[in-house]
Amino acid sequence: MATLENRCYGNMVFKMGVKISIILILFASLQLNSQIDTLIYNINVEEPQKAAFCLKNNSDSLISFKLKFNNKFFYNDSEIASYIKSGYNKYPNEPLHQKTWRFVIDNIIHQPPLSFEQWQHNPFIFLNSIGFGICDDINTNLAILWKMCGYESRVWDLNSHVVAEVKINDRWECYDANFGAYHINPNNTIANIGELENNIELFSDSQTFDYPKHNYANLMINTKRYISHYQTKNNYANEWYNSYPDFYPNNFNLPPDSYLEFPGVYNDSIKTQFNIQKNTTSNARLVILKSWTGKVYQPLQLANIKGKGIIKIDNISFELGAKELSNFLRKNDRIITSFEIIESNSEIIAIYFVNPIVFKVLNNNKLMLAGNDIELIKCNEISLNESEYISYREIDFIKIKDIAKKLDEIEDENDFDKKMKNFFIIENTDNNTKIKTNNNIKNTISKINKEKLNVFYKQMRTNVVFVLFMYEVNKKNSNIINEMIAYFNR
Repeated sequence: MATLENRCYGNMVFKMGVKISIILILFASLQLNSQIDTLIYNINVEEPQKAAFCLKNNSDSLISFKLKFNNKFFYNDSEIASYIKSGYNKYPNEPLHQKTWRFVIDNIIHQPPLSFEQWQHNPFIFLNSIGFGICDDINTNLAILWKMCGYESRVWDLNSHVVAEVKINDRWECYDANFGAYHINPNNTIANIGELENNIELFSDSQTFDYPKHNYANLMINTKRYISHYQTKNNYANEWYNSYPDFYPNNFNLPPDSYLEFPGVYNDSIKTQFNIQKNTTSNARLVILKSWTGKVYQPLQLANIKGKGIIKIDNISFELGAKELSNFLRKNDRIITSFEIIESNSEIIAIYFVNPIVFKVLNNNKLMLAGNDIELIKCNEISLNESEYISYREIDFIKIKDIAKKLDEIEDENDFDKKMKNFFIIENTDNNTKIKTNNNIKNTISKINKEKLNVFYKQMRTNVVFVLFMYEVNKKNSNIINEMIAYFNR
């Protein structure tokens, strides 16, 4: 195995113009009669999309510490509630329950989940580490965060969808952090599930408040498919969403001479639910030198381990590189934050999920460490390889919705070919681009199982889905197209 040692330090040089200032603060702990250090790095980065950070333990002992990145990474309920209350002021005088809804939208990505099981609903493993999921994951976390902020909340199962309600002034209000919307009733208050079940007029544009961000599900708001989620009499508040494993993050740990890099795409593709193969959204990578043995813990969900040797996870022994370990990790059936190295015959690399938004590199970054002996940890900026860049999907919601509305006005929703022609007319597409796009579409459709083509064409009847598909095909965004193909083939 090729060593990564020279990546973090041997060949690492600071970029020209990068400024790093360090502040060391000592806090006296009366209970422990010891000192806890807080080390703050203020780091300016010229090209955030190409950058990551490396923390290296230069000592011969394991160092334990808390980590904050741009004031995020949360260790308990009060930290999350405090951040939303005082540190999340995007709109003046916004009520706390709506701040919480917006916070969830801003910090979670809508993508096929790792698991359908309850463990993924734990807010600390979901918000800090995984960072992606679908309606049940996202809106269950919204309901949990409302409770952290002092509200009564509940989670509803609808027709193939999950939403959350919060009690405000003795009445329930329905919010959807997955699609990014809520609806206004005739009394000019937020509609609840009962009102949405019985009043289709509430799904008009004038009665809808939507918050478009990075979440492409926002494009579906007020489509026939979206409305169908609510317009059923089988909706019910489901207590199942109130149960999830108890997990609160402990400190990060760096073994002697090891280093932790984040964020970047360091793992191979993973299998999410719906059997969709996708690149991981974002990772941290822990590199441990050969021959070290002992317990390893990070407050992050473990994605993969590479190297030569023997490890234990939950008292089960695995040989590194063996299929049994890969199968165990790919089950995604539990929170896994620790393992023990029993035998180490090479450099060992542990790869974790990190939320790409919580750990997003900015032009100006604040990285804070708190613990003992943290002055022995060195922090540097490093350059990512192109294959390690994190893909933040930028979507022009306004343009896509505008084209979809124009298609609504002029074409038969069941005629895919006619829809393509009208799309080209609206976009004023030149002949060369038409030819390339048609070839890309044929290539994509050829990879969909014949018995599943009806699913594809049914999805394409929804114009916002069709327009999004056309843009991704035009860009030849292979990762997204492969996800689409896998979705239609499931």
